[in-house]
Order: sequence, then structure tokens, then C-alpha cells
Amino acid sequence: MTSQTEDVSPASPRLSLFPTVLSTVFLLVVCALFGWHFFTSSRLDAIPSPGRALALVASRTMDLENALTRAPRWERFLYDGTDTRTDVLKQLIDWYHELNAHFPNLLSEVPLALLETEAGLERPLWRGMDPAMLGKLVRILRPGWFYDRLIIKLANQSSNKALAVSIEKAAKVREDKFLFWNRVALSIDFTLLFLGAAALFFMFSRPQENCRIGTTFIPPSWQGFVGATILIRSAATGMLLGLAFAVVGAFFGMNDSQLSLLFELSLALPLMVMIRRHLLEPFGLRFSSTLGLTLESKSWLLLGLAVLAGLGALEIGDWFLSVTGSILHISSHWAEGFDPDMIWGRPLTVGLNLMVAVVVAPLIEEILFRGLFFVALRRKFGWFLSAVFSSAVFASVHGYGLLGWADTFWSGMVWAWLYERTRSLLPCYLTHSTYNLLASLAMLLLRVDA
Repeated sequence: MTSQTEDVSPASPRLSLFPTVLSTVFLLVVCALFGWHFFTSSRLDAIPSPGRALALVASRTMDLENALTRAPRWERFLYDGTDTRTDVLKQLIDWYHELNAHFPNLLSEVPLALLETEAGLERPLWRGMDPAMLGKLVRILRPGWFYDRLIIKLANQSSNKALAVSIEKAAKVREDKFLFWNRVALSIDFTLLFLGAAALFFMFSRPQENCRIGTTFIPPSWQGFVGATILIRSAATGMLLGLAFAVVGAFFGMNDSQLSLLFELSLALPLMVMIRRHLLEPFGLRFSSTLGLTLESKSWLLLGLAVLAGLGALEIGDWFLSVTGSILHISSHWAEGFDPDMIWGRPLTVGLNLMVAVVVAPLIEEILFRGLFFVALRRKFGWFLSAVFSSAVFASVHGYGLLGWADTFWSGMVWAWLYERTRSLLPCYLTHSTYNLLASLAMLLLRVDA
């Protein structure tokens, strides 16, 4: 299949310079505000109940740590890498110090005191505190690791060994249950890793012509300037629509899940309209064939292999970043990716979140960043530079820290490679959706007994 690279002049009243400049200025202002907010505000501000959320994350972390003390050493390495229990406790203590600095109250002081006691530090909070006060704290704390530690402390102070033993037995049941589900998740990861590695070897060993399952032209038939113009205009228009929907939705009391869905749809609408009007109709092209959404004959097996190859590459990147972060003592902030609606929301809210994360967001992001941005860059640059630049922007708009940025950047590189190799967005979309689904299921583990 040969690439169609005929240039088409962007000189058109519908692509005049002024709206593009105006859209560019608007996007630069939005990016500046986003950057200012990212570097000047706390990640905790995005969590409605940060104390409750961190207590759940820390409690689950300590449950897993306790369960791993009864597991083989090699299994602990798979979860924590080179981090020791002391490293995990130190990280949790640092997060609670951050929480207390922003939201000081007794409910966050008590978990911090329990963690520091577990780490072998003496806490003044316990000195002189009578059992009645400890009993009040027990009624305030939610069931979990912190609740158990405080009950055991009360039982030991009153020499009630039977109560302490019963609490420890109940905690062991809960810890083993959580470890079981983590083992299921780990088994899925390893399965995808090994099957994906085999699919990667298959994809690399075949000539690129034999890996194509779609009909996309890369570089595209339209000029890169036209693609960049559509990208800028659609992003600015979608952002304005999203802000308008957010204001209207907040006025009518919509929750975060509903607002997120409206925002994603507001990004999609101008993007689809402008792509069809300026990039497809002038060439007599169809949306599905241009993005490789229509498979060529006998391509279903190759599509499955491409999806496995993408998932395998993502798993390899995740493991590499996990081990590297463990060695360098770099970790993602607990609030990154934490979704209160997924944990405490009603079933309908959880369903909406899953639909946005698994169906809507991957489709819009793949069309925007791979189907439009990446291929627009390919008019001027080779695959690698185009993938690097588009993936860097893709990672930056997610607003994660260093490890999260690196992980998202690697994801963008994998999906750009899949698009280039298969000439279809389908493997990118399916891999992206599966990846988000696995992340959502991991979040749902916190919902159990939450």
C-alpha cells in the first residue's frame, strides 16, 4: 500500500488565520492556568474527603503488608520491589504529615500516631490519654487496619488478651481476602505480560506490510498545517463547551461522573464535526476507513495479536517503571487516579465512571492524539519524533507526577507504534480501553468493604 501525500492548500475561508490564532491564545491561557494550578495547589484539594480517602488507602496498604509477611519473599518483591515494610510505613507517614499540614484535625492525627507507633516511634498523642478517650476514637474511626490497631491498644491497656486475639484473627481473614484479590490481579498482569511478549515478538518479526489491518494513510493525504488547525480549533471549541456544560451541570447539581461524561462529549462533538468537514469531505473519504476502523479481510486474528502486543508492551513499561521507582525511592502520589465516585458512589455513578473511562475517553483520546495529532506531525517528521512529541503532550494534559507522567508517556508511545504498524486505531482503542478497565478494576478493589 502506498502512502498518499498529495498536498492540499489550507487557504480557505473556513480555515482563516484569525479563529486559529484566537483558539491558540485561548488554549495557551488554559494551559498556563492548568500549570499554575498544578504547581501551586495540593493534590488533596481534588479529593472531597481526603482524610477518609487516605485512611482507606493506608488501611488497604497495611492490610496487604501484613498479609505479605506470611507470603514467600519472592511474592513480596513482586508487589513492593526493593521497598521494605519500613519504606512503606515512611511513605504513609509522609502522606499523613502532608494531610495534617493542609487539614489538621484529630481524625488525621490518630492514624498518623498509629503508623508512627507501628514504625517504632513514640507518639506524645498516646501519653496520658485515658481509655475513655481512646474509646471515643474507636467510635469515630471506620473499620479497617487503624480501627484494629486502636482496639488492640485498648485491649492491651485493659489486659483483655482475648479481645486482642479475636481482633487479630478477624484482621487476618480480611488481609488474606485482600491478598487473594491482589493475587488475581497479579495473575492477570503476568498472563498479559507473557502473552503480550509473544505477540510483540510476532509483530516485530513480520514485515510491516503484513501487520496492517486498516487502510489509514500515514503520512495523511491532508497537510499537517490543516490537521494542526483542526486540532487547535476543535480543542478550543470543546474546552469552551466543556466549561459551559460544567457551569450548567453544577447549577443543576450534577455529580462529578455526569460532568465528566458531558465534558468528554463536549470535546468529541467539535472534533468529529471538524474532521469530517475539513479532512474527510474534501477528499471524498469516510471516517471509518480514514482512521482504520474498518478491518481488511481476515484481519481479526491480527487485530487480537496487535491488542495483546500493545498490552504486553504496557505491562513491560509498568514493571520497569515500578522497579525503577522502587530503586530510586520515587512513587506516585496516592491521590493520583483516586476516584471517590468509584469507591463510595452509587452503582449508577460507578457505571457512568466506567463508561467514561473504558468507552468514551479512550475513543476521544485516540482520535485526538493518534488519529489527528500524531499523523499531522508525521507529515513533517519521522515516526519516532512524532510519537515522542505527541506522547509528551498526551502525558502532560493528564496532570500526573513524575512516575505517572512517564507511564502515560510510554502508553502514548506504544499506541503511536501500534497505529503506525497496523494502520488502524482499533488496536490502540481496544488496548487503551482494556488498560483503563484494569486500572478501574484495581480501584474497585478499594470499594470492597469500603
